[in-house]
Amino acid sequence: MKVGMAGVCVAGALALLLAGCAFQGRHPVRTTRNALVYSPNAEPLTGGPLGRASCTEAEGRWFDRLAGGPQGRLSRDRFLADARAQFARMDLNHDGMLTSAVLARYRAPYLPNGGVRDGGYRPGAAPADTADPVMSADSHLLFRVTLEDFLAQAEDVFERLDRHHDGSLTRADAEAFCGPQ
Repeated sequence: MKVGMAGVCVAGALALLLAGCAFQGRHPVRTTRNALVYSPNAEPLTGGPLGRASCTEAEGRWFDRLAGGPQGRLSRDRFLADARAQFARMDLNHDGMLTSAVLARYRAPYLPNGGVRDGGYRPGAAPADTADPVMSADSHLLFRVTLEDFLAQAEDVFERLDRHHDGSLTRADAEAFCGPQ
């Protein structure tokens, strides 16, 4: 059976669309034993030099750092400032775009063996059944994420975590990012 380039493009677009849809219904944090745990803004919170904290512990430390302690509150502005800063850390090429290849390089130090396998980088992405916490922001299916895309997703994540709809997050809200344990 002969498949044309259009068919391949449609199949690829469908795969990305399904990955994006998967993100909408659940949290992008991975909680399996050896998996990386990410902050709501896609910062690796475990792995490599960070060790293997539980998801709840890692999210709690992230929150405490941003909110000034467990009793603090994290405002929308502070949350989005953290998202901007995280995007800048991940943008290794300084071109305003994140791709799977750039993310693999950024995440390599957090992965087992520095992310190197067979002489190259392992994709530093989520397992096949979980949407990548960065690439899921690619709503235009262009295989890249801009700061605008990333901040739009951060706004959505903040809205979902802000359970009391008061414009700020508590430590419990941040820990809820882990989903059911």
